[in-house]
Amino acid sequence: MNIILFLQMIIAALAAAIIYTIIGAAPGADETATIAPVTLILVLSGMDAMVNLSFFISAIVACKLIDAVPVSIAGIPAGVMSTPMVEHAMVLKKFGLTETSIGKIASGAIIGTLVSVPVSLLLARAIVPFATIIKEYGDPVFFIGAIILALLSKKRRGA
Repeated sequence: MNIILFLQMIIAALAAAIIYTIIGAAPGADETATIAPVTLILVLSGMDAMVNLSFFISAIVACKLIDAVPVSIAGIPAGVMSTPMVEHAMVLKKFGLTETSIGKIASGAIIGTLVSVPVSLLLARAIVPFATIIKEYGDPVFFIGAIILALLSKKRRGA
């Protein structure tokens, strides 16, 4: 890895942290709707994969750390992943412990990041040798999985 690539990774991570700290605080700013399009633009622009990964991880971490604020203060989830926190945050708010709620949610996000990022990178490295097999059978597996999920859905019949 050369110094230019390293600097690009740092700049991408800092940009993502700043952008998604601002965006992540807005209630309803879902991760998929805000991070995926920008990451896709970076991928399609030809950025190095390591720069894209740095941007993406930084964006996710910033969103997960900041989405504690709308949940704790107003009980409005900032995204899909913060929805389960609403009930607990409202109980803490009722007892005047909003700042405790924010701290606990942020601590959980930090611990989750410290565990999930290395584990996901290790799993990715472990499945690389099986990439051709996964690519060959990926489409039918996802198609069958989608059908199974649709059949298991409670609202599988027409409205």
